[in-house]
Amino acid sequence: MSSANEQWRLFLALPTTDEVQACVSDAQLALRAHRLPVRWVDEELTHITVKFLGDTPRDRVDALKEQLAAAVAGHNASRLATAELGAFPNPRKPYVLWLGVGGELAAVQALAGSIDDVAAQFDVERSHRPFRPHVTIGRWRYQDGQAFDITELLRETAIPSAPLPVERVQLIRSILRARGPEYTVIAEWPLT
Repeated sequence: MSSANEQWRLFLALPTTDEVQACVSDAQLALRAHRLPVRWVDEELTHITVKFLGDTPRDRVDALKEQLAAAVAGHNASRLATAELGAFPNPRKPYVLWLGVGGELAAVQALAGSIDDVAAQFDVERSHRPFRPHVTIGRWRYQDGQAFDITELLRETAIPSAPLPVERVQLIRSILRARGPEYTVIAEWPLT
């Protein structure tokens, strides 16, 4: 593929800390004991996805970075902390297992709104739901005929809280490999 047609799979994220990664590892360990059909996320790759951009023409990345830098510059750092375990779309039919976060959510939601505005200028569909920050810890792998309700399991699995300061936004390129995704930070902007 020529560089003029090259596509980069991109997303914007808030990085996690070592403490949050340890919390993710604890959650995964507790849930692994139940032999769930889940592909677990490597705790070192965890993050809070703010916006998935998908395949983006390489020749538009510099303009995208410029617009994102301006959008992020107007936002302050904030404080979050890990909270409960949950599942999307819900615990009665889980597809994504996540570690929720609480704290200064309004600040993070405003940041996500600004990023959504920039993404729309680059032909990325706007989010139709309010931004709900979370750290994905695993993705369900269903077999034919399987059904799971993990409502009680999630309620009974106690996970300690870990602080998650929101101090920067990263633009990440994702390359999907057989062994799992490979992430490269291609830009990063501090929050004031």
